[in-house]
Amino acid sequence: MLKNEININPWGLIYTMARLGVFLAGIMALLVFLPAAFSAGPAITVYSPLNASYNETFLLLNVSADIPANVSYSLNGGAAVELFQNAFNNTSSIEANQGANRLFVLASNSSELSNKTVFFTVDSVPPSITLRSPRENLI
Repeated sequence: MLKNEININPWGLIYTMARLGVFLAGIMALLVFLPAAFSAGPAITVYSPLNASYNETFLLLNVSADIPANVSYSLNGGAAVELFQNAFNNTSSIEANQGANRLFVLASNSSELSNKTVFFTVDSVPPSITLRSPRENLI
C-alpha cells in the first residue's frame, strides 16, 4: 500500500518565499522608477526659424515649451544664450551667417532635459549678371 506523504521543509519554504518577495519588490521598483528614468523633458517647438532658406541674416527666433522651462540656444556652435527662464515661450532676434546654419535649442526643468536642432540656410547676396555677348562695338 502506498502512503501519500508530503514532507515540507519549513526553511526551504521560507527561502522560496523570501526569493519571491525580492523578485516582486524588484518588479515594483521597476514599475515605479523606470518611467521616470525614460520620461522626456519639456517638449520644444521652434516656430522660427524653420528648416528653410531665408534671404536675410536677421531672423526672428520664436521658441516655446509645453511646460515652464529654462531654455537657451546656440547658433552655429557658439556660446549658449539664455532665451527664457521658468516660462513657456519667448521671441528674440538672431543674426545668422550666409550659407548653412545650425540652431541648437536646449530646454530643462527641475529634473529633465530635451533639445531640438534646426538647420536652415541664408542667401541674402543677390546674384550678379555679367553680359559677355554681344561685345561692344561689334554690332
